[in-house]
Amino acid sequence: MNKTEIPHSNRAKYVSRIRDLIDDMISFGLTKSREDFAGVNFGFTVVDSAENPIPFASVIIDLDSLGRIKIGSTNQSGQITLAFTKQMIENNPGIFGEKNGKYYGVSFNMTASANGNITKKAFAVNLNSLDTLEAGKDLLYFSKSVSQKDRDLGVFILKKERNFIRNFLGAEPIPWGMALVDTTSAVYVSPDKVNYKNSLINVFPFSIKEDNLPNIFASNLHEWTEQTLDFYYSHSIPRWIADGLSEYIKIAFARSLTPNELKRIGIDKEWINTLFKKGKKKMQERITEHPSFDLLDWQYAGLKYKLTNPSQPYGYPTASSFWYYITKKCGDKIVREMLEYIKDYPENYNTKAVKYLKENCDSSVEAELKNYPTQKVIDYLNEVEKELLNKL
Repeated sequence: MNKTEIPHSNRAKYVSRIRDLIDDMISFGLTKSREDFAGVNFGFTVVDSAENPIPFASVIIDLDSLGRIKIGSTNQSGQITLAFTKQMIENNPGIFGEKNGKYYGVSFNMTASANGNITKKAFAVNLNSLDTLEAGKDLLYFSKSVSQKDRDLGVFILKKERNFIRNFLGAEPIPWGMALVDTTSAVYVSPDKVNYKNSLINVFPFSIKEDNLPNIFASNLHEWTEQTLDFYYSHSIPRWIADGLSEYIKIAFARSLTPNELKRIGIDKEWINTLFKKGKKKMQERITEHPSFDLLDWQYAGLKYKLTNPSQPYGYPTASSFWYYITKKCGDKIVREMLEYIKDYPENYNTKAVKYLKENCDSSVEAELKNYPTQKVIDYLNEVEKELLNKL
């Protein structure tokens, strides 16, 4: 990817130019014209000098004389999806990453949208165009078309999820904003961080026409938990802990709700049956060829471990299952105690976490993490499904 110098700036070596990138692809015969890429999703990964992905980094578009615009943040895998208009491509904007005052370069790949349509546009929303409600320390953003009932529900969820994350992790969650946007497209907001009551709030957007509210609220809880862990432990925390706890907390939260609260959120028997049927089918399809999963080798998506790696999606239910049985045996306090123990070992989170769990909960933890049975994931899904159905 071509690099363009920005005078008098140490950002220069990190900046890549969009039009130059497309022209390179044209010269290699990969496409015919720049117009082919107008509105097409581009996948970018913010990476360090060793090509390791940088999660939750700011992604900045450089428009030369017009200045620089922070267009969004990478996810837990250091990735972001953007679409550019024909005009913007012609203007040849630069793109680079930034986190904690350090600048990073980007790698590029084309990416299909969630429904497999590669030409589907990502929808950019000016955060200031959305209405706002306070939810204690946090904020709910929403399109004007969102009903009062759903606005109230969003505030309720933010307050409940903040309390649950605090109690589950034993740490105060980062300031948070959830945006409910009335669009059928993948969505991102700009800016995605705002100052509110002397705190910098991360805003995570959801398309209310792309997904139902129970799924949105569960995804919000995952993202909020994961970014909270990243805040306290940085992106060096292993994935079986960060993504594992962030995935399991969705189940733990649902299990903690009363029948009336489940119904208010929209979790009914049909939703539960659909969700768990899909999950069990996925694991059943895997069990013959892959009777186990190595959680210790489950890496964040990046240049070396691609997002398209076929093992990627199986890590989530597997890690969630692991934490379900650990907390079932030793109580939720084992999570808080482990996190407190490993915080003093930032260079060695993985081995210290395993050591703590072996000594204080289950001596077979390391072997199980290395060779976690697929059947145990199915058993976990069956157990939780039955428990939630019995609540309703």
